[in-house]
Amino acid sequence: LSEITLERECFNFFSSYIIIHIIQKPVFFNLILIVPFEMT
Repeated sequence: LSEITLERECFNFFSSYIIIHIIQKPVFFNLILIVPFEMT
């Protein structure tokens, strides 16, 4: 259960993080998407 919660927190964090950076610098959109997948 804690693992699911952690994944959900990470998802919420990255979604807002990605949205903010899309608005600020769209160029980094792909970079931000790729990094979390490589960390897995």
